[in-house]
Amino acid sequence: MEQILISINEIIIKLQLKTNFKKYNCDDEINKGKYIYFAIYNKKIIYIGKSENIKKRLNTHHSGKRSGSQFCVYFFDKYVLNQELLHKLKEIKENLTSVIDEEIKSKIKEVEFQYLEIGEPKPSLSKIESCFIKEMKNKFPDILNIK
Repeated sequence: MEQILISINEIIIKLQLKTNFKKYNCDDEINKGKYIYFAIYNKKIIYIGKSENIKKRLNTHHSGKRSGSQFCVYFFDKYVLNQELLHKLKEIKENLTSVIDEEIKSKIKEVEFQYLEIGEPKPSLSKIESCFIKEMKNKFPDILNIK
């Protein structure tokens, strides 16, 4: 986790952002604004995203449902799908969506989300997100949304 914080802080300094890195808790009251967020799994950053409604976005990711969350699609394909699950899916063909959603929900509990409130950035939120992805991909090659 320390390596993640060091890497993120290096980029914050490089972009001259005035922000604090915060751990996401679904019970927190969080205002709408400009945010960059990170999904951390097994002490590695596996996803970097942006949102102007961070609470809604991260709650969607935490839902474990593939529909409506590109993160859950990536997470399922890379971390959930395995031979045991493939065997289960063959046995339960007609109810695939609910089986997949349940498998994602059971594993996604291990994902921690943290975020940065950006405020009014000089570069756009998309450019800041791209910069974080570019800078992090060498240190964390498991990032799911490398462009």
